[in-house]
Amino acid sequence: MGIKKDFENLSERLSLAVKLILPLILVIIIIVGLVFFFLILETNRLENRLIRNNALRLQRQLHTILRSQEQQNLMQAALFSEYPPVQAAFRIAHRGNINDENSPASARARQALRRAMQPLMDGFKRSFPEEDYLLHFHLPNGRSLLRVWRKVQRLNGQDISDDISPFRKTVLLVNIQKTPVTGIELGRAGFVIRGLAPVFDADHKHLGSVEVFTRFEPVLNMLAIDQHNDMALLMNRKYLSITTRLDDPQRFPVIANDFIYVLSTNRDFYLQNMDAQMLLSGLEQISNPQRTNDRISYALPIREFSGKPIGTLVYTQSISFFTDFARQIRIAIPLGAVAVILLLGLILYMAARRVSRPLRDISTELMTIDHSAESSSDGKPVDDTRLIAALASIDFERFMSGTREIAILKSALQTMKDSLLDSHTRLVKLNKANELFVPREFLKQLGLEQISDVKLGDQVERKMTILFSDIRDFTSISEKLTPKENFAFINEYLQYMGPVIRKCNGFIDKFIGDAIMALFSQNADDALSAAVEMQQLLQEFNLYRNSRSQIQIGIGIHTGMLMLGTIGDQFRMDGTVISDAVNLAARLESLTKTYGAGIIISNETLMNLRDPSHFTYRFLGRINARGKEISTPIFEVLVPDHNAVSRLKEKTRSDFERALHMFYNAEYNEALQLLDKLAELNEQDKAVQEYRRQIQAML
Repeated sequence: MGIKKDFENLSERLSLAVKLILPLILVIIIIVGLVFFFLILETNRLENRLIRNNALRLQRQLHTILRSQEQQNLMQAALFSEYPPVQAAFRIAHRGNINDENSPASARARQALRRAMQPLMDGFKRSFPEEDYLLHFHLPNGRSLLRVWRKVQRLNGQDISDDISPFRKTVLLVNIQKTPVTGIELGRAGFVIRGLAPVFDADHKHLGSVEVFTRFEPVLNMLAIDQHNDMALLMNRKYLSITTRLDDPQRFPVIANDFIYVLSTNRDFYLQNMDAQMLLSGLEQISNPQRTNDRISYALPIREFSGKPIGTLVYTQSISFFTDFARQIRIAIPLGAVAVILLLGLILYMAARRVSRPLRDISTELMTIDHSAESSSDGKPVDDTRLIAALASIDFERFMSGTREIAILKSALQTMKDSLLDSHTRLVKLNKANELFVPREFLKQLGLEQISDVKLGDQVERKMTILFSDIRDFTSISEKLTPKENFAFINEYLQYMGPVIRKCNGFIDKFIGDAIMALFSQNADDALSAAVEMQQLLQEFNLYRNSRSQIQIGIGIHTGMLMLGTIGDQFRMDGTVISDAVNLAARLESLTKTYGAGIIISNETLMNLRDPSHFTYRFLGRINARGKEISTPIFEVLVPDHNAVSRLKEKTRSDFERALHMFYNAEYNEALQLLDKLAELNEQDKAVQEYRRQIQAML
């Protein structure tokens, strides 16, 4: 009770201004404290998200580099597999006992290969005197026929067909399956990126295999382009029996008991700061980060060609800029809060006085009248008339002017609030309407928040995947319709296709009549997934139209650099994209009618797919982009269970691609024979008919 009474006494002694200010200051302090608390949480969350995003970006970049290197190696190996002197040398080896490491026939084959390869290797050495061209020929039983970069086969001086099958599983696989093999495989010196191709003679008899491989160091150098970041490559220790040249603890020390240090950009750091749990976790997936001062490390799995984890790539990045920024924020916010509290306290105090002063003045006047009423100057009581006159003389309007101003201010604020709400509603509607003409993703690519920020000439260069789709023979369809029916038909069709593009993370750049041009900024898989779904949805659209004319669409997809921005003049401008990549995508769409294909993609799009195995495709030939001398391969993507023609194309894919291989090697008669057989199997395969027509025109 005593405490309560003391509090009441204190409350009575406090002025109205103080009573108004104290609660507001307490609220401000609580809000600032909560903001500071949540800012720390958000900073930590942002740091973790930044680290995670960087790890995912690195994983995608590593996959892309490895895939590109594997394909380059395979392309070179495939060239050597078709080289006549190579095939001739293999035939020499097969005249003897290929199971005998000292076979004279194999020795003669090696000499023939060395003579055939010498001019090529001399030319390579002139351009790259410090490098070895790592080219390896194998017999079909898993024995080495020739290591081109060595003068003799073995380091001990023996020139034999040594057996490498116990540790070279890719060699066994390419000769068993008789199909190309790519991927990482451990060799005697560690991690190697390989591309292997089978070797056949003119009668398609299997002779052996050839591989081109590269070491892992260039991959690490391509990834470690930032001087503030470091990388290390570690191998699972259990594979040391294969990588015998890494069995040197001085050069390749053991780390965390289970790993062999192979190479890095900062040896001392990694030898002293590796966490065993992080490394073990990094064999299967991206590990949790390990912090060392202002550096963050995490491990990513390195898998061999079969998918088995064989090591880990440790990536270390400096986050000092982020921690310094967070530290400055944590200092600045309390200081800023103190300044805000002082400033707001002063403002609130002045405002409270503005409110309380009229009340205090009225109280003073009333108290003066009260004292006057008790006694006059001559000691006689004051009568009621004089008291009423005194009360009437008080200028209440003067004292309450502040109250009226507050009421006026309240009315003005309410009017402003209503006006702002009305303006905001109209602005939201306007923005939504503008988004129908200028996609939000377009503004995002330009780094803008709203359409009012757009200026004429805004532009940015981006790597994107472009999708063109068009209704085939639309002119003949539209001629049968009235203009109103044409509009209804196009809108009906676009309402089916538009949502698919947005669902697959793309945005529509423009409608060109019945044609759609869409852009995909994240990855090529999104564009191809959208194209496949559009073709599947077309069947549903045709069923919906029932007895009305059925339509077909062609889709062309290409990935490349483009300029995205605004063009026009000061009175009218439009968003657009400009580049050769756009023209090539449009040309691919036009080729769909020539080849009877639903979807055609460029080689650049295929190479940018994260996992091409998710799609079924076949090689469709090469085209020259307008103004370009180098041709680019193109591919037809087959839609699963689309129709009988598509299923036959998938069934005859290998024979069709072999026929095209003959065609581009100028083996026209052989190609025509095979194409004739394919035409009998699938009369509606227009690509087969097109190449038959071209060959017949040349013969």
